[in-house]
This record gives sequence, structure tokens and C-alpha cells, in this order.
Amino acid sequence: MTPQDQPYTNSVILNNKVLVPFMNSAWDDSAKAVYEAAMPGYKVIGFIGNPSTPWISTDALHCRVMGISDIGLLHIRHIPISGNQPCETDYTVSADIIASSQQPIISDSVMVHYQVNGGPYLASMMINTTAGHYTGVIPKQPAGSIIRYFLSADDLTALRQMIKQSGSSGAKIQALLKAGNGSNIVVQISIRPLAKSGSDRATIGVVVTDMTEVRRTEEMLRALSHRVVQAQETERGRVARELHDHITQLLCAILVRSQTLADNLTACGPAKREALKLRALLGQAAEEVERISRDLRPSVLAELGLSLVLRDASTKFAARTGVSVKLAGAQLTARLPAATELALYRIFQEALKNVEQHAHAEHVTVRLTKSGDSVQLVITDDGVGFDPAQSSGKGNSPAGLGLLSMRERATYVGGAVEIKSIHRAGTAIAVRIPLPPGPWAAHGVDL
Repeated sequence: MTPQDQPYTNSVILNNKVLVPFMNSAWDDSAKAVYEAAMPGYKVIGFIGNPSTPWISTDALHCRVMGISDIGLLHIRHIPISGNQPCETDYTVSADIIASSQQPIISDSVMVHYQVNGGPYLASMMINTTAGHYTGVIPKQPAGSIIRYFLSADDLTALRQMIKQSGSSGAKIQALLKAGNGSNIVVQISIRPLAKSGSDRATIGVVVTDMTEVRRTEEMLRALSHRVVQAQETERGRVARELHDHITQLLCAILVRSQTLADNLTACGPAKREALKLRALLGQAAEEVERISRDLRPSVLAELGLSLVLRDASTKFAARTGVSVKLAGAQLTARLPAATELALYRIFQEALKNVEQHAHAEHVTVRLTKSGDSVQLVITDDGVGFDPAQSSGKGNSPAGLGLLSMRERATYVGGAVEIKSIHRAGTAIAVRIPLPPGPWAAHGVDL
């Protein structure tokens, strides 16, 4: 408790900022420090009230800003229909609708959506009877029916903004349009200024394209990509088992026989030296096959978790290639979902493969962090870099296909990959994957 009970706790959180009421007192800095310690990543701003109406102990900043309008919002003034209603007549719904942007309301966008006894929502258009006042009807229903409803409307803010931003090159936006039957249609609206042809009036060309089939095709391609990823993992597991159960065992047997052969050659001659070389080569071959088997299907991932597997793989990569790898990770109080761990590990593998084959880097940094309801993996190197636009995965180059594989892996678990690269200044690959509700708490540490 502060002297005079200053209202420091009555703050406002707005995007990534925290606005704290300041009193012009010695306690202001302490209050700001408490917020900064409690909310890392947020910018804490002291907000001084109007000198003519200073803060009081019962005041609250979130109450003072409650009446500030948002240009993207509509103000709908409506008295709800509630309780028991007669079943003999239709139910009239009325509302006053005002756009905070002061743009006109789109007349055929004002709808009352109603649901009867838990069934699907139906829509009925509301009519503008007087300035800003709209009236609609919910059809009468049998006695005992339970009706739920809500209102919706749109104004011309988005369209006016598109026209303003179209410039000489035009503008595009994807939106939902309401069809005559009340259903929503995904469309792309393209706006481009046209030649004036001697007139002083601005002429705008608008093209509306139905994107329903495009969206359906995208969903089919996404589903196909998911099935391909699943088939890849299944085949990787089969090949890994074949290598481990058969090829590795066979190489080990040959290695033992070569050791016996070398032991039987007592004279330290050319035959003995060749036998020892053969034994060494067989040992290297067995280790390489076992490494390939682990990379194809990392069974330790399911046993030990992502952080430990990334650390082990980084150590082995550095020992094999001579590239320094610094790993920073997240200590999770609970394991990530198996699909998320596998996707991040595969992307990590592909990134290190690109470093080894293309980047000519000397140092690599790998950071695994959790922020909010998502987990992020960032791999950076100091290599030669490349042009992401030319290696976007549309071509047949190995690097392009590798980047495409990363994006497919991330998309498979609902994530996204961002790639930044500068010529002779290195590359950064960041993948962010959302997490389902669960105990995925974490804090970043250097491993």
C-alpha cells in the first residue's frame, strides 16, 4: 500500500505496452520498476492525468479510456429481446448503428443471425427505416423454442482505405461477402485507378474474384502435403530399422572377422597392415550407417526430448564439420507435443545441412525459446548468405527444396518459417509453432 493509496494497480495493457497512472510523486519510479520486473517484454509508460482532474485513490485508467472510440468498431445500440415471448407473431429486432469511422453503413450488411433450439444459425436482413435505425424480423417459432441471436454490420472503412492506398499500382484484399442466401463467400477485391480520359473525376476500377475454388484447392494441396510428410516419416522409420537391424549388424560381424584375421597375422608385414586398415574402415562404415539410421528416425527424441537431442546433435555436427555451434534453449516443465518436437528437429537438421553444404560458415547459433502460446526455433550462421527470393523452393535446386521442406514441416503443425539472408552477412531461419493449451511453461537458458 502506498501513501494516499495511489491507483498504480489500475493500469491499462494495450498491445505490448502498459500504461500506468503516475501521480508526480516519489512512488512513480518504484511503481514503474515493479511493472517492468513483472512484465518483461512490455514497454511500461507512465501516464500523467489532466492536472485539472488528477488521479484519486479510487480512479482507474482503464475506466477513463473506456469511452475512446476505435475507428474500426461499430457502435450498436440495441435493447435485447429476453425472457418469455408470445409465439403467435414474429419478433421484431431493432437497433441504432453508428460507425466510429463516420463512414456509411453498407445497407445489405446489417443482419440479424438467429439460432433455434441449438440448430444452425440463419440470417435475416435488417432494413434502414430512419437515419441510423435498422429493423429486422425473427420468424415466429413454436411454443417452448429457445432462440439465440446476434447482430452484425459493416461500414465502408475498409473499402475507403483500399481506395486511398491503391495509388498507381492498385490494391488487393481478401474478404467475406454475404450472398443472397446468407452464406459467406471468400472473394478477392482488386482496386486500381483508371485513366481519367479528360474528366476531372477520379475513376476507380473494382474487380471481385470468387476465391472459393482457390481456397478449396489450397486446402487439398495442404492435406496432400501433410500426407506426404506422414509417408516420409513412415518410410524413414522403415529404412532406419533396416539399417540398424541388418546392415549395421552385418558390418559388425564383418568387423569382428576382420579383427580375427588381423590377430592371426602375426608377422608385422604388408598383409597385417592392410588387415588393420580394413578393420578401421569397417568401423568407420558401421558408425556412419548408425549415424544415418539415427538421423532418419531419432528414437532418442521420444525418450529424451527436444532440448537434449538438439544439444547432442549440435555437438556431433561441430565435431564432424569443425563448425562452432552455440546452443541456447528452453527448459520446459513439460514435453512439447510429439509432432511439434519432430517438426522442429527436422527443420534443425535441414538448416545444419544447408550450413554444411552451402553456407561455408564458421559459427552457428541455435536458440529455442517459448513466448506466450508458441515455441520458436532460430538458427543463425555467419556464412555467405543467399537470396531467399531466388531460393524460395519453387525451383529444383537442393537449397530451394530444403527451404520448401522446412516450410512444409512447419505448416504441418500449424507454424510458419521466416528466412532472412544477406549476401556475405549470414542467414537466419526462424520457425514459430503455436502450442495447444497445456503446461508448456519454459524459460530460456544457455545450454
